[in-house]
Amino acid sequence: MRGILDELVFAPASLSKNVWDFVEKSPALGCAITAKGSERNVAFELPFLCRNLCVERVGSDWPDFCAAIREMGLAIACSVDSLEEVTAAAVPIRMTRLHQGEALDAMEVSTADLIEFSLADSNGTYWGLPQEIRKVERLGPFLDALREAAAGNTPVGVEIPLGTESSDLELVARVGPDFLTLSYDERLGGSEATVSATVIAVAKQTEELGIPLILNLTNVTQDDAFKYLALGVDVISIDHVIETMLPEHEDETAAYVTGRLSSMGVTAAPSKSAAIEAVSTLLESWKQALSKQLQFCGAASLTDFNLDCLRATSEKAQSLTGAKLLR
Repeated sequence: MRGILDELVFAPASLSKNVWDFVEKSPALGCAITAKGSERNVAFELPFLCRNLCVERVGSDWPDFCAAIREMGLAIACSVDSLEEVTAAAVPIRMTRLHQGEALDAMEVSTADLIEFSLADSNGTYWGLPQEIRKVERLGPFLDALREAAAGNTPVGVEIPLGTESSDLELVARVGPDFLTLSYDERLGGSEATVSATVIAVAKQTEELGIPLILNLTNVTQDDAFKYLALGVDVISIDHVIETMLPEHEDETAAYVTGRLSSMGVTAAPSKSAAIEAVSTLLESWKQALSKQLQFCGAASLTDFNLDCLRATSEKAQSLTGAKLLR
């Protein structure tokens, strides 16, 4: 038994609604994250993020990979240097991730669309507040300083581990991050049932606090991802799904070089590889599946795709999620 998600099903649109309004019109699948004190919205065309794949893993297909991510309206977490050889029209929404103990790179921060500050150190050895902050109250001014370094209109969020106490989560949320990223750390252990129950509890809490939530799990099915969205998660990392479309990792450093050498001997732009075509097809399939799921539930947008679109098949699931009991 995988847990509470198996005890939730999607509810069809109410007969009081005109079903043709949802069948004939494409639902709005986008979401947005806003920077504190700014009117700027970072808009996602799809509520998905490529957070953990890097140029070293993708290899020589990296420019086309970025173009595919951009075309489908996803965001990607990567360094600004890795986009040197990617044309401006192919650059996706870019998140930069900062860890404790790392020196701030002005270019990295000022060019990012989203900034995520992790409460883990760069080696992933421990989670906690940085030594120079030590108290949660000082985290707020630090996040403000990051916004200021990014011209004041870039959303700045905080990455926390799955299993964070609800009281600690609330303390972090109260200092003013523009979003929270909830990440699974294998050292935390826990069964799939425990993980899903924890995510549901955090999604419920962040929704009550009005903080957008990004979910970063090592594995999540399409059905589970859609249920998490309905339960209050705003954006979901789907790297594990995308990676299944990529060939086995090989050292392609020589095949992907930057700077002047990269243009030597090139007579024509290469066509997209089969792997990138597969990635594009996969993302399109997720887009279509999400659209059909919203239509089925009678939701015109992700804002309407909420707890009302789910039914609990057990009293335990009803108690944990607040979804209506299927009768």
